[in-house]
Amino acid sequence: MLFFSVSAFASRDTIRSIDLGSPMFDPNELIVTSGDTVVFMLDNQYNALEVSFENWSDNNATGLSGGFSIPYGGGEFVPTPGVHYYICESETTMKGVIRVEATTSGVNSLTAFQTEIFPNPSSQTLFLKGTADGTVTSFTMTDLTGRVFLSDDLYLNELMVAIDVADLPRGIFIVTLSDGKTENRRKIILE
Repeated sequence: MLFFSVSAFASRDTIRSIDLGSPMFDPNELIVTSGDTVVFMLDNQYNALEVSFENWSDNNATGLSGGFSIPYGGGEFVPTPGVHYYICESETTMKGVIRVEATTSGVNSLTAFQTEIFPNPSSQTLFLKGTADGTVTSFTMTDLTGRVFLSDDLYLNELMVAIDVADLPRGIFIVTLSDGKTENRRKIILE
């Protein structure tokens, strides 16, 4: 089995990854925020080269002038906002897309509310303790591909809310909390 992973690291601790079980990216699209660092962890026989949309569509590994080039074995870069198409030179059917969204004000701001999430890592139950004003807070828990595993509206205040995670698969998840004005994201590990 081949192993391929693309991860995006940001100051908010957001991680996205793509694994490879056969010569193709799964998922083949990564969405990150402007300023995130994208890290490619590759086998020594694979690289990633940014190409134009036309070359990407034609499985042509001619690099894009000024585009990123990740060497065989892996590397990292900080993409600019927009869409980046990439392909592996040695296996041109291996290709992917990185969409970089501009940073929006309010996202990840902690001014509207503070929430503790613990324990992290967790195996059975996550606890959320909020210091919000008791308004409804949207809770979403996704895996690194963006697949939603849990979603609910919570009333966070000085009391704790318990979230049962015992039946979820083990791995890295992103918990997103939003009060409609502000959004907080946290990386959670289930083991």
